[in-house]
Amino acid sequence: MAAYVTANIEVTNPDLMEEYAGKAGPTVKAHGGKAIVLGGEAEKVEGNWQPKRLVVFNFQIWRRRKAGTTRRSIRKSYPCA
Repeated sequence: MAAYVTANIEVTNPDLMEEYAGKAGPTVKAHGGKAIVLGGEAEKVEGNWQPKRLVVFNFQIWRRRKAGTTRRSIRKSYPCA
């Protein structure tokens, strides 16, 4: 079963975010995921939601427990990213 993970990110420290992404990206790939949306300009079609930086990952085989634990351990190292 495929799964999609979405995040609306507001980057407050670009240097720290770059370091975080350098570790998070390989973790996503190691668990069968790939980025299908990485920021860029968003066009609002309806409603009042305006994302800051939208990120979407696709996982063809959802292995949430292991991938989630690894991501959380990386995220704890970068609380301001």
